[in-house]
Amino acid sequence: FALLKQLGGRDKPGYHNMAMADLAEALAAKGNIDSALYYDRVVYEQEKKRLPQVSEFPYLENNIAIMYLRSGKPDSAAKYALDAYSRASKTRNWEFTATAASILAKAYEGSDDKKSLFYLKAQINSNDSITASDKARQFELVAGKEKQYQEELKAKQEQYNTRIRFYIVIAVAAALLIIGFILWRNNRKQKQSNLLLSEQKEEIEAQRDNLGHTLDKLQATQTQLIQAEKMASLGELTAG
Repeated sequence: FALLKQLGGRDKPGYHNMAMADLAEALAAKGNIDSALYYDRVVYEQEKKRLPQVSEFPYLENNIAIMYLRSGKPDSAAKYALDAYSRASKTRNWEFTATAASILAKAYEGSDDKKSLFYLKAQINSNDSITASDKARQFELVAGKEKQYQEELKAKQEQYNTRIRFYIVIAVAAALLIIGFILWRNNRKQKQSNLLLSEQKEEIEAQRDNLGHTLDKLQATQTQLIQAEKMASLGELTAG
């Protein structure tokens, strides 16, 4: 009651109706069926005006039907339960459909056993549909998790492949650097060797040239000595 007074029902009608619905539920739990029914009907009428297409109507109609059924008014209970059954069946809300069918089976019990049996079967079918829906949701959940797992696995595999490609690029670059360094060092050694060979060749050629000049000098000296000996011999012959 304090919450209802605080909300006022004007600025926040939705919250006001929620508070009245909770109040009706509390009154019903205490056995005050007439007061609970009053607040349930007030909430129902106000919600119909506020939100004509609201999907919670079957819930409110089922609550009212239950209150009527508990107060010994099966005809009124059947009226609201039929509306709830019709709305819930169209939207395939099997939970509300099963509740409405259960109310109708009890409401027609004793007065129209054929209808009571019909809605009892409808309740069973609705419960089966709930089970099927739950299984479908569980399957979708499992499928969703499996899909998420596969996507995560694919992402991890892609990250792994990217890392491997990065390492390969680094390894190739390092190998190219090493090969380049080896080639540069070999080329440098080759140039040094060529330079050393060139210097040695020039030195050998210079020594060969020097030996040639020395040999020419020796030959000239030898020729001079031979000539001198010839002249000396000729002088001795002449003197004799």
